[in-house]
This record gives sequence, structure tokens and C-alpha cells, in this order.
Amino acid sequence: MKVPAPNRIESTVITTAKVIRHPGQVFYGWWIAILSGFVMVIATVPLFHAMSVWAVAIEAHFGWTRLQIGAALAFTRIEGGIMGPVEGYLTDKYGTRRVVLIGLLICGVGWLLFSRMDNLYMFYIAYLVMALGQGLGSWLPTMTVINHWFI
Repeated sequence: MKVPAPNRIESTVITTAKVIRHPGQVFYGWWIAILSGFVMVIATVPLFHAMSVWAVAIEAHFGWTRLQIGAALAFTRIEGGIMGPVEGYLTDKYGTRRVVLIGLLICGVGWLLFSRMDNLYMFYIAYLVMALGQGLGSWLPTMTVINHWFI
């Protein structure tokens, strides 16, 4: 027996009606969106957006070239492309909360490795571990939970 697809207009009306029932309350989905944004900022800004700051300090301290340092960022993008389907599967199977928690813990382990690095290979390993944790704990699971609330 084929179940008919829900009418988009009806689902919008139902969602709007739920919000109107409690006019003094903020829609819970907005709190989820704010928390998801906070998690994404914590996970991505130090790893990707602050790379220009890390690169200058690492270049000065270790004497590595910008190509060697920038390769770590390239490796993380390759890791993201390979692990994306796995991250999606784990998010569907175990839920967003568990996957984000485990991902942020893995990212924390990567930061511990990053603080102890003394050669280029350790830098690459630390950056890959951080990227794996960031992928599990940030973008894909938080976008999934936001989509469940708003789409």
C-alpha cells in the first residue's frame, strides 16, 4: 500500500499552528539552530578559519614552508570527502547528539596531539584527527538536526 506524500501547504500550516498556540514561547527549533551555530563555530573556526594565524606561528617556530603547512588543510578536505558518507550513516544510525559528542571529543584529542607536535608528520596526523572530529561533531550532524526541525 502506497502512502501519499504529505501536502507541503498542510505541513506548513500545521507547523505555523503549533507556533501560534504558544505565542509567549520561542519556537524550540530556533534554540536548536542557535546551539548548532555555536557548535559549528567552536569546531570550525580554530581549525580552518584560524589557519592563517597558525601558519605564521608554525612557520616561524618549525621553519616549515607554507606548502608543507597548507598541505594539512588539503588533507582535511580529502578526509571530509571520504568520510562524509560515513558521517551521514553514523548520524542516521546513532543520532545527532551522540555523533556530535563523540566528534567533539575526537577533535579535542586532535588538539592535544596538535599541542604536542614536534615534526611535520605529527602535524599532519593531529590535523587529520581534528578534521575527523570536526566532521563528526559539526557540519553534517548539525545541518541534519536543523533540517529535521525546519524542512
